[in-house]
Amino acid sequence: MDGRKALLMQHNSLLSHHSSSTQDEQTSIIISEMLMPQSDWTSKNATLSDKPAIKEFGLNKEGIIKYINEGKLQYRHNSAHGNPYLKLIRSEVESVINKSLRILFLFAVISWMSGPLLAQANHPRRSNQQVLDVILELKTAGKKKEALQFLSDELDRRADLGGRYGGLYVDVWREAQVRSGRVDADWAASLYNQLFVSCGKHERLWEMNDVLGNLLSTLGSAGRHGREKEVLEWWAQEQRAAGERLDASKYPDLGPALPYLPEVRLRNIPESILYWRANVDERRGGNKVHLGQSNAHVFIKYADHYDKAGRWVESMEWHFQMLRWASLEDGKPKWQLIQPWFSSIASIAEWLSWHGFDEEALAHIERGLAAPMQQSYHGRCNITMSLTRLNLLMSLNRSPKDVVEQAEDLAKKAAANKHLGIGSHLWARVVVADALLHTGRDTEALAILDELAGTGFRSARTKRLSYWIDHEILERVEEELISLLEDSRKAGNKSSEAWLYAKYADFLEKAGRLDDALAMRREVLRLYKSFHHFTMIPIHLAKLALLLERMGDGQGAEAATAEARALLVQGRLPEGRLKQVESLLANLGQNLAKVDDEEDKQAQVDFQPERSVVIPIKGASWTTLLTLTNPSGRVELGTLSSRGMPLSFTIEGEGGEVVARHAKKVEEGKARLPLQLEPQTYELIRIIADPAAEQEGELALIWTSSDGNTSVEAQVHIDAAEKGVSSSVIQAGNYRANPFYSVPMHFHYVSTEAVEQAMPMRFVASEQARVEVYALDGTPLSVDAQGNGSLWDRGDELFGAGDGKGNLRMPLENGAVSFMVLVFPDAALPEEGLTVNVEVQQGGQWVVNSQNRLMP
Repeated sequence: MDGRKALLMQHNSLLSHHSSSTQDEQTSIIISEMLMPQSDWTSKNATLSDKPAIKEFGLNKEGIIKYINEGKLQYRHNSAHGNPYLKLIRSEVESVINKSLRILFLFAVISWMSGPLLAQANHPRRSNQQVLDVILELKTAGKKKEALQFLSDELDRRADLGGRYGGLYVDVWREAQVRSGRVDADWAASLYNQLFVSCGKHERLWEMNDVLGNLLSTLGSAGRHGREKEVLEWWAQEQRAAGERLDASKYPDLGPALPYLPEVRLRNIPESILYWRANVDERRGGNKVHLGQSNAHVFIKYADHYDKAGRWVESMEWHFQMLRWASLEDGKPKWQLIQPWFSSIASIAEWLSWHGFDEEALAHIERGLAAPMQQSYHGRCNITMSLTRLNLLMSLNRSPKDVVEQAEDLAKKAAANKHLGIGSHLWARVVVADALLHTGRDTEALAILDELAGTGFRSARTKRLSYWIDHEILERVEEELISLLEDSRKAGNKSSEAWLYAKYADFLEKAGRLDDALAMRREVLRLYKSFHHFTMIPIHLAKLALLLERMGDGQGAEAATAEARALLVQGRLPEGRLKQVESLLANLGQNLAKVDDEEDKQAQVDFQPERSVVIPIKGASWTTLLTLTNPSGRVELGTLSSRGMPLSFTIEGEGGEVVARHAKKVEEGKARLPLQLEPQTYELIRIIADPAAEQEGELALIWTSSDGNTSVEAQVHIDAAEKGVSSSVIQAGNYRANPFYSVPMHFHYVSTEAVEQAMPMRFVASEQARVEVYALDGTPLSVDAQGNGSLWDRGDELFGAGDGKGNLRMPLENGAVSFMVLVFPDAALPEEGLTVNVEVQQGGQWVVNSQNRLMP
């Protein structure tokens, strides 16, 4: 758009949402079975089933499960005549029974001889259950931090004593997986995270690797995407340290994975990457099969995080790679990697559907349902894939006549399957409601959606919201939109935020609030472009063109139309999206409105920051950035000039960026720059001075409307260059909150050292606020949902590189980087305003490099 950035909307609109109906399934935790090497099972009479073990050795079923959970018994799932049973190794059963009897005898002797000594011990020997009881009591009392610290201390104590660590590790795992953590993803993530941190502290590599998949799943479900990225980065660094390469593009290219997405390639990556710790872990009691299953699950989470960051090509390549690893030569799943095979099929299908390739997504789901062992994991895969299949058939208008009955049957199976989480149970009922809507039984469908929405279930709420907007039932739409946006923000996942923005824009247009709709349309496009969702961009360009035409901006409508048509000729869109764009563009020329020249003649152009200070580093060039915003719904014409330090204005680069360079002598014609500000956009102005300038004093940038009725300016104070400093954020500013949009704060970091990354940074707000950081091209870098400086909390996201401690590290180009920060306060600004500190870690300490103030 000629270098003009899309305007960023008002605070109560900029919130998060994930539109995928299957995200809530992440609350159900994958239970990895301990599948053991073949050699342990092949000797004659070496195995027995659980029932003979109970009869012969006086065990019970609970005792067998206990020994399995403690890692003392290996097992396999078998069945005879349709009846399931556990297969055990006889020598192991004998060993644990004999060992248990010896322990009981020794305990009795020691208790009789040394009771007083044990009572005087410095550390009480708490049982695993006592430890869990204390943790849960503290958590129930609202002391979650204390509960986790108590667990940390107890794990430390047991590790220092040289034993009894593993038993507590297993019990805490189970608590997170199937007990209190099952209904509270954030609590489950905290427990798994504590195990992960403790294992790392005590160099228990096997347990650290083993808990990794569950930790990543629950961090994603809890919306703690920043911490999720940090854990994945630890894993990636360990992979690299072991000699493995995680850049898929470095491996031999085997051709396109999909003919209609040629940029997604199949790679010849050896399966050995799944077993990179085999020798270490086998010495610790692990085994290759279990190791491969655990690492495969981490690879899937690794791929999913790429998608959240908009790097969908890399995400898809890793999903297809996992499918190759998990497949036999005939394409059917390997039993050793059965769960990763189905997970990859489902992930690929979900991505394709999200981007409009429904036909292709259906083919993948059909492949999954036709595969052997698709009833594995107690039928979970079959249920979820069958539900997805019905959804896709409805989207393609090819649903079976008994679609409602099929959906209801699957919903009953989901509810009865304890291996599916509550989110999956509720989602199945949403599919039933969708089937009812598809067959014209709206009243029954809305009754189900109302019931589920009453529980707060997001998929039901978004389905109902779409129905309201499509049928112009607008009374409750805005209230529900804002509520959904606020709830969704807490769960993070910035990449799918545009879905709710698009619904908001639809509502605003139907409600006749065209200026607000225009701002929202531009924000939708900004997000889809930031995350490279290329199949959505032409649709919203077409909708933007129609809206601009309706508002009387024929020139703007023509530009948006041309951009949409240029994307159409590339031939990249799936058929459904192509038809949608063509249908929208066919309506152009019917809505051109007459502009009222008498209305709102006063320009509303806004310069930010109002006042700023620049403190250059001695010997380094400096840059500062300002924004000139047009929040109105019409084009504004004017001229940019300066006062004080002499500046030469030019338009540079393909994007048409406004650059003002310090010059001792300004060439004729470059002291002033004519500017056309498009509706609901801002122009970024970059002021640059070389190291030799050393210009101190005051500078003012001035924009004057073409009719001379409006003039706005921004004051910049340039301080003396600082000596003895090698790196810093070099400017700070005072900003004025604008009710029409979120004010962007731009910063420039400079380093005189030959380094590739900036020092770790954090952004701390004085009031509760959401702080988002972007590269200048719109690429998201991080989201701090609370504005407390940490990226490990609920709703946080880290897309760029981290330092492993919840802080952002930015790549440098020629020793510098410019970036943008958006701040969304959770409440009205206090009278004294809100401060945002940009802090940089220097010498192990956090140092405030830039303090900025946003005033009401």
